[in-house]
Amino acid sequence: MNYKLTRTQFWKPYFRDLKCFDRISFIDIISRIDSTLREFKEYSKGALISFNEEYKDIPEMKELYDKFNKENSTNRITIWPEGRSPFAYKYTNKLIGSTSNYQSRDGQVCSSFEMKDIYQSHVLKEKTGQIDSDYLYLTIPYEFISEYMVKTNNNWNMDIAKKFIREVKDWDDIESIDKLIDKYDKKYLNWNHDFPIFGFMSIFKNGLLFPNITFSCGPHYNKILDSGTHRLFMTAMSGSDFPMFVQIPKNKIRFSLISVMNIFKDETQLRIDVDLENKEYGLFLDKKDKSTKLGLVKP
Repeated sequence: MNYKLTRTQFWKPYFRDLKCFDRISFIDIISRIDSTLREFKEYSKGALISFNEEYKDIPEMKELYDKFNKENSTNRITIWPEGRSPFAYKYTNKLIGSTSNYQSRDGQVCSSFEMKDIYQSHVLKEKTGQIDSDYLYLTIPYEFISEYMVKTNNNWNMDIAKKFIREVKDWDDIESIDKLIDKYDKKYLNWNHDFPIFGFMSIFKNGLLFPNITFSCGPHYNKILDSGTHRLFMTAMSGSDFPMFVQIPKNKIRFSLISVMNIFKDETQLRIDVDLENKEYGLFLDKKDKSTKLGLVKP
């Protein structure tokens, strides 16, 4: 089957010009994310790039800190563009496993790089010739994700969340959504633990803030979807293709991407075989020694 890309809706204009298979420098990615965040008055200061004292005198890192850590701040960026979730009052911060119900922190926006070691994951790799200086922009068809994604990386099944989304008649009617949540809470225990409802409303109405970015580039596979798989689900359910930046292995025109976790149908991992020369990629679901090709994407 050949999958067709449709569109990806972004809240702000800074990524709307990108097309699948575009190449873009790392500094350009950061600049676009910074410009996106500056659209919100709450973004007054903070460290867009996670600060590490050990790296402060390395020229490439010093340039990033000076340019993107507002007011030379080392503080964590946390903004709430649309305020707190109107549904947060229903839930506590009690942990199930290692996470609390997403509603309690829903609506929060942080830096894409706050937990990333940019020196190890990007600067050093480029300096030692492991990766190209540009990143590749790819989008995954929303139809594929909607059909084959089953759970998030935190192992929460999303079937009930999918059912909830389809039952909502008006995403502007907070009162009716609130009542529907009560109905689902009584019927399905912890059904929305890894599904931020307010966040989905924002993606559905406004679009995404920025694409996913992955820094894993190995000799055999680039690992993808190491975090933020609730966004993968929500983006697809909003009708947008899922956008991401991936590193390009140096001097390669063909390489593979593979999801970190087996979150797709029948406990499989998503594999994407990228062909830069022909600007196309294949979609596969892998399980141990078995691989099933499900389609080709040629923008």
